[in-house]
Amino acid sequence: MEEKLINKKFYNKLALSFIVNIIVGIGTMIPIVFMQRSIDTLLDNRFNDFLISIGLYIGVYIFVQILRTYVSKRTSFLELGLINSMRVKLVRKILNTRIDLLEKQGGQFIHQRVMEDFSVLEGRIANLLMEFSLSLSSAIVGIIIFAYYDFILLIVLIPISFIATMIVNKTYEKADTYSVELQENKSNLNKEFRYIVVGGRDIILYMRNKYFSKRFDKATEKTVSVEKKNIELQNFSQNIVGISFNIMIGILILVGGFHIKYGTLSIGALVAVIMYNSMVTDPIFNLINNQKEFLAIKNAFKRINKIYGELKPLKDKTLVDLESVRLEDVCLNYEGHKVLDGFNLEIKQGERIKICGKTGSGKSSIAKIITGLYTQTSGRLLVNGEESNVCTMSSVFQNNVLFDDTVENNIKFFRDISEEKYRKIIEMTHSEDILLKHQDDTIGEDGNKLSGGEKTRLFVARSLVQEADLYIFDEISTGLDEAIFQDMLEKIVEYLEGKTIIFIDHRHMDTKYFDKSIYV
Repeated sequence: MEEKLINKKFYNKLALSFIVNIIVGIGTMIPIVFMQRSIDTLLDNRFNDFLISIGLYIGVYIFVQILRTYVSKRTSFLELGLINSMRVKLVRKILNTRIDLLEKQGGQFIHQRVMEDFSVLEGRIANLLMEFSLSLSSAIVGIIIFAYYDFILLIVLIPISFIATMIVNKTYEKADTYSVELQENKSNLNKEFRYIVVGGRDIILYMRNKYFSKRFDKATEKTVSVEKKNIELQNFSQNIVGISFNIMIGILILVGGFHIKYGTLSIGALVAVIMYNSMVTDPIFNLINNQKEFLAIKNAFKRINKIYGELKPLKDKTLVDLESVRLEDVCLNYEGHKVLDGFNLEIKQGERIKICGKTGSGKSSIAKIITGLYTQTSGRLLVNGEESNVCTMSSVFQNNVLFDDTVENNIKFFRDISEEKYRKIIEMTHSEDILLKHQDDTIGEDGNKLSGGEKTRLFVARSLVQEADLYIFDEISTGLDEAIFQDMLEKIVEYLEGKTIIFIDHRHMDTKYFDKSIYV
């Protein structure tokens, strides 16, 4: 049975944490009871009782705050455990998945999507759980107390707060629309501004002053118009919140005043009821305002889980010493195009093969099928005559990845090899200048501190470090001048004497280096 990204045990812990949070949330309301008593005892000139009530208020408040802090910490630990567990499972899945499926998910760019989703989850799950559970517990206590003091208040206040919240929520939705529109208009305005600042001289020389001035004025007018609408919405929203809050406070005082007059409510109780007002109304505001957060977390979970589910494990294959590789009637359809149609090829151990052809003819696709980067649509890939066999391979493709590490670590690929072999490979691939220039410095994300030719040389060096039965070099002439490429070609063939080699390149390569040439 396939392991799930999020297991049932976590959901049980989440539910338990939610229940505990509600209980603790209810406990945080208890100090208000002692505050009410302290006000009433002070008004009745019972100073000793007043001191006791204040003492209990402070003591209970400190206790429940400590308890709340502890529960919050445990909830954060639960989130931390979940995120780390998800990362570990996803990493293990990636490192044990079919390469073609990994490529379909975006290859090395899959991390951008996953990191964005993890950044959505981190620090939000625990906060939302705490907010939601405390809001719910607050609402439960508030409703009970309001019902106890005056059920009519509850019937009046909840609809007012709910209607106000819905109006505010609608303004937020409209504000989001304006926000997107404003971003687009500002981007256009900045572009027009850049045109004028950078191209001012040419605009004047070609006498297009009025044209660009009109364009800039129009872009400014559209931007200012949307900004004004956004400001009006924000002010409207703030007014709705302020008005509704004060209406509710006014109703509470009015109704509470009548209760005090007729002796059915104490002044302390009225103060408490006013404080309890936010306990009933705030949760409604919070729940609606947190809709986006809930949706963002839900979608992040959904996207990560989708990637996790679509990455299927590698099939168990037998690692063998290479005797032959054969492609039989191989067809490949890629992104709606037929790349290969009934292609056949046999390579025997120790052969050196050159594959050439026009751009888009499918020559690189052949190599990617052999390495497992692509899976053929139909046909068979046989190693030593069996589909269940696999041999050790080392390959260079144009989309290989360099790490933000030293030149040495990128070449050795974190392997231990002899210094003699390392230096020989550096010399063969003309990488001495790269090593000297960067020394112990890192080379940037995906080698962004290097030129295209420098990257190619490091990729070739890395491939030669790997001990393999089959070596594949796809377009390694990219970014290299002719002399360096021809020298590398000669030295690679000599160094890999007795190994099976496939060269794919658009440049001329002397036939003396190869046992046969394939034109696709």
